[in-house]
Amino acid sequence: MIVEKGDTSHTFSIDEVKLGEIIVDTRETVPLFECPPCTRGTLRNGDYSLRGFEDVIAIERKSIPDLFGSIGNGRKRFLMQVRRCSSVEGCVLIEGSIRAVLHHKPRGKMNGRNAMATLLSWSVAYRIPVFFADGLIEAQGVAISWMKFARRKICEGSKYRHLGHICSCGGGIHIGHKGTCKWR
Repeated sequence: MIVEKGDTSHTFSIDEVKLGEIIVDTRETVPLFECPPCTRGTLRNGDYSLRGFEDVIAIERKSIPDLFGSIGNGRKRFLMQVRRCSSVEGCVLIEGSIRAVLHHKPRGKMNGRNAMATLLSWSVAYRIPVFFADGLIEAQGVAISWMKFARRKICEGSKYRHLGHICSCGGGIHIGHKGTCKWR
């Protein structure tokens, strides 16, 4: 589905995209997706993941005001979140455009240029992608695309082979079972 920028007539349905069960962290106050069909749970990494992939897929989502608070006074905690997400198939999703970040009213010494410089330097230093999504629908699209990509990469790749059988059924990483997948 292609959604025009600014179109608010449609939000993504989890059933539509055949993604699997999305887990939304219990600390996420205004989730991208409605629960149900999503499930609330406590995640170690990020704000969103997929059932069966909670320890290997993570999306850390920030609104622009939250981003400035996180890079400013909450910098140490946010850096820890970025580092944890970089240890898995993780990304940072900014719900707002680059322009909105650059033109956000400064909070103390943290202005838009400093915020962008921090995001870019952390992206390079920790090899974690940072995505900007202008609005709810774009943020949903980015989140869904990232989780699909990460799940496919994990299921098809060799990075996690030591954990057990990697199954492409969409059920996650199945430790120790071989042959016919019981999750199909």
